[in-house]
Amino acid sequence: TGLGVLMSIYKNMKERNLNFKIVNLKPNIYKLFDITGLNKVFDIRE
Repeated sequence: TGLGVLMSIYKNMKERNLNFKIVNLKPNIYKLFDITGLNKVFDIRE
């Protein structure tokens, strides 16, 4: 899934001490991140 890919990328980057930011999410996509709790995992910016 798309979320699985994002989690894999996030894990890879974290292991390498790199930053991963998600920017400019549409409100309905942000709601998905909020419901799943991923808004607390990812650095989400406007």
